[in-house]
Amino acid sequence: MKSKILIALVLVLGMAATGCRDDDGAYLTGTTKETNDCLRDGISVGPGTTDITLEFNHSPGELKVTSDADEWVKIATDPSLDDISTTVSIKILRNDNWSERKCTLSLSLLDKYVEIPVTQQAGVRVDAERQLYNVGRGGGDMTIKVRANTDNIKPVIKYKASREEWISYEGVEKTGDDEYTLRFHVKPNTKELGRICGIYFYDEVCGHNCCIWQDPRMFDAEERIDVESGTLDICLGTDQENIKRIKHLTLDGSINDIDWSALRQLCIYNSEGEKAPQNRMITLDLSNVRSYAGDESLFSEIGYAPKEVTCVSGGDRQIPAYVFEYATNIADIKLPTSTIAIQPYALSGCIGLTRIEIPNEVIAISTGAFKFSENLTEIVIGNYSMLRCLRQMAFSGLGPIKMLNLPEMLTDLEFGSLQCWVVDMKVGWMTPPELNPYPRVCENSTLFVPPGTVEAYRANKGWARFPNIVERDDMDEDGNILTPEW
Repeated sequence: MKSKILIALVLVLGMAATGCRDDDGAYLTGTTKETNDCLRDGISVGPGTTDITLEFNHSPGELKVTSDADEWVKIATDPSLDDISTTVSIKILRNDNWSERKCTLSLSLLDKYVEIPVTQQAGVRVDAERQLYNVGRGGGDMTIKVRANTDNIKPVIKYKASREEWISYEGVEKTGDDEYTLRFHVKPNTKELGRICGIYFYDEVCGHNCCIWQDPRMFDAEERIDVESGTLDICLGTDQENIKRIKHLTLDGSINDIDWSALRQLCIYNSEGEKAPQNRMITLDLSNVRSYAGDESLFSEIGYAPKEVTCVSGGDRQIPAYVFEYATNIADIKLPTSTIAIQPYALSGCIGLTRIEIPNEVIAISTGAFKFSENLTEIVIGNYSMLRCLRQMAFSGLGPIKMLNLPEMLTDLEFGSLQCWVVDMKVGWMTPPELNPYPRVCENSTLFVPPGTVEAYRANKGWARFPNIVERDDMDEDGNILTPEW
């Protein structure tokens, strides 16, 4: 009897629910207070990125939700399995505009249509007139002009890699409609390298921060710089007359494409942007640095971006292509000992160079790497060199080279890779390879070959052009090196 009464009650309730839908059409209700508040009052949010979740119960069917501002309002819906409830996720992106913005959220279900107005406030915005300001080593007073939609400007100074707080904020005055002038005082730079700080407007949600870059102390003829990737341009500063005082530069640490570009600028150009004359010779010691690909700077996090990166290394531990091409005032350079590749034309046309040492870890010397460095007569390649590849014209137009030492593992020799003059030559090949063309030799040139291979080299027409072919005294009959150096 009880079960019959229960069944009858369920039927009555079901008929009542069906009647409600028939009379009123589709229904849509919020299941949370936040959802009902949005249905009643609309959505109003601050200037930052905002996530909102709305939950609805509704008639069976697909609840469609759209907006008329797809560029800054992102919508995702998640219906239940039986299509009687839907969760709506709304992401309102940060407002980068100077004023508030509005749009309409549209919800449609069968014959039910609801609009929810959306308003997003504008944040406090401060835009500096420029992204980068330069100030001399002498310091003094300086101003920064900004456009702002608030009188409450509170700049915060952020330092990076500086030993002292060298700039102070002195105040602000309104100089026009939405225009303000900020005053700063900069201390003299008497001890440090070039330094930079970021000026942040912490009350802002959007806008543009800026940087202040101060020139370094006066340089000496010999300078040693502990460098971190992407900072050398800041260390050297913008005063070309001061930079020209450096005659010998030693770097320790890590460098990347920004730093290679700064080194090229140091060696190639004078203060007028013209090619540097040979009477300003410079030597570089890069032996203790490690090179990385990329143009990220330690100062990127305070908003600094270099104006131009002219050298692209193409990979870690590589000398970038063209980096010192026609740097006629380089008198000497020590390459990073960790280098594995010298890219095309990296040191071509360096007529001030007379000697270069190829690091043992170098695997490849690319096309024209030293081409037309006509006074380069010493190319030091050690007995334990890992050199495997020599590209076209790598040594073209040099010499004659006093002693060219080629290791046994150097098996990838492109056409014209040894198109150069040599005085003496040392090779590690147990079997004479065929070259195209062979190096040009002098009247008394000597070829040093592995023990037991003299006759094989003399029988080879290309190698027989050497007037003297003798056995090496630093190698055993199996081709093993007995001493690390010549």
